[in-house]
Amino acid sequence: MPTRKMESLDTRVARHEGDARARGPRRAYLARSEVPQLVVGTALGDPVACRRVLGARRGGRIGLLLALTGLALAAPNPRAALEAAFVHVALGLLVGLRARRRSGHRTREVQRLALWTVLTPLGVAAIARLAGFGSEPLCVAAAIVGQVLLLRALRASAEPLLRRRRGE
Repeated sequence: MPTRKMESLDTRVARHEGDARARGPRRAYLARSEVPQLVVGTALGDPVACRRVLGARRGGRIGLLLALTGLALAAPNPRAALEAAFVHVALGLLVGLRARRRSGHRTREVQRLALWTVLTPLGVAAIARLAGFGSEPLCVAAAIVGQVLLLRALRASAEPLLRRRRGE
């Protein structure tokens, strides 16, 4: 039986496709230096920052650690911290279930974005607490504002997903 040669072996590969050095290294993990930019970017609904948070390894762990630290700094007592956490999780579930139908995000992605979007309001609440204006309602308000920012981040990160599905 004669041997057959694959036609794809004769086609030339574009220079940037075959050489990993020409593309540059792919960043899989979050670097410490990019965390502040990602916090601000997710709060503003920047699509690049939202996709980076969703795609990076250890993004969920770092987001959880930052969110717990922000909650500890913002809450005047453990009861306020539990109330704010309960409001954040309950609203996150409602927002996430509703957004999953529209945008196609998976539950893990919604949870990860929820952790990153609540950081900015918690930071404001922590600064208010350190200035002497902290209270329990301020922590709960930070959790609610975090959910509003989550809707913005889900919308921003869903555009490329929806375009890809439509075939654009």
